[in-house]
Amino acid sequence: MTTSTHMRSVTNGMNGLAAISLAVVFVLCMPLKADDTPESESRISTVDILDSNGDGVLDPYEAMDALLMIQEELDGEPVTLKALAELEDEWQEHEEFEVDELFRQLDEDGDGRLSRDEMDDDILEYEEIIDTNKDGYITREEMLAVEVLDPMFLDEDEIKDEVDSIFDEYDRNRDGIIKKREARRDWDDGVRELDRNMDRRVTRAEVMDAFVADNKIAEFDVRDGTAYVTGVITTETPADVLRMIYEHPDVHTLELQYMSGSLDDDANLRACQYIRDRGLTTIVPSGCMVASGGTDLFLSGRYRTCGDEALIGVHSWSWMGDDGDKLPRDHEEHEAYLDFYRRMDIPDDFYWFTLEAASADDIHWMTQEELQKYGCIVEPMQSE
Repeated sequence: MTTSTHMRSVTNGMNGLAAISLAVVFVLCMPLKADDTPESESRISTVDILDSNGDGVLDPYEAMDALLMIQEELDGEPVTLKALAELEDEWQEHEEFEVDELFRQLDEDGDGRLSRDEMDDDILEYEEIIDTNKDGYITREEMLAVEVLDPMFLDEDEIKDEVDSIFDEYDRNRDGIIKKREARRDWDDGVRELDRNMDRRVTRAEVMDAFVADNKIAEFDVRDGTAYVTGVITTETPADVLRMIYEHPDVHTLELQYMSGSLDDDANLRACQYIRDRGLTTIVPSGCMVASGGTDLFLSGRYRTCGDEALIGVHSWSWMGDDGDKLPRDHEEHEAYLDFYRRMDIPDDFYWFTLEAASADDIHWMTQEELQKYGCIVEPMQSE
């Protein structure tokens, strides 16, 4: 049974929350267990699997997301405790392979640990959390012990400091407004996206709003059939999409206001699939911005429109220190992305375009011509 078929059958058969709760109870109470695995250990393992964000709280929509993911992994086979145990083994083997590959790439002196000089930016950001013995090095065992890392969002004071720093740099006449001529070359390289009302003048309030949106988990504010979405896509986003679908069945449109990207590619692809399965429309109005994973969320809409002054950003992704365009086109790392875009009815050429348009630490704002060329805009049928 496919994910979309499962979701439709639940929607048609009973209240969403009741269905989710029933599914959780079913999985936790199944008498089957993995061979040679004590029943208590199997059940604890099952709870851990359903708690995908690792916060110790079993949210029903989080559990549903996990069950749908497991169902797809099992390709229609029954969800038994034995099957779950085998899946765990597969996931563990894959994680060990990824960590080994990471060390092969970064451990230049081959001593089995990463010094600060050998860590990439992503690892450095979480060094204090991963380096549990505080010896200044990260070992393979410490990497494997990591479960879920909370987003490293700025707090209110840190956001204020960042905003102050931007105005110190660009607000040359100290009038509290950054004008296009003051930003000069940097206007199109970072300042432009902050200009929400498109008047070529960036106020402190606009910069503050952008930084707040860039430092919170994506939120879905539902009003009159439209969900207004702002924030960063994280491990929790698929469950939040399911929550919106089942608790607000009247929602037909997602208005994406400011979404700079995703901290979890796998979670992002699942959230996008739920949006497409539901047949929702996505729009990015003029003055609003999506980039990276936020652009993927935009492309998940059945119908997709954007304003003339909307910002739709794409760039390459990074894998083991290399941008995606550095890998040969037949490399297996490309497959998940190509498969996603095909399911969103986006041509392969768009994916290769995103890899070449900008490096992983840069962004390319798509033109209206590019959006049309790659099928990113899909207007609703006149008869619908």
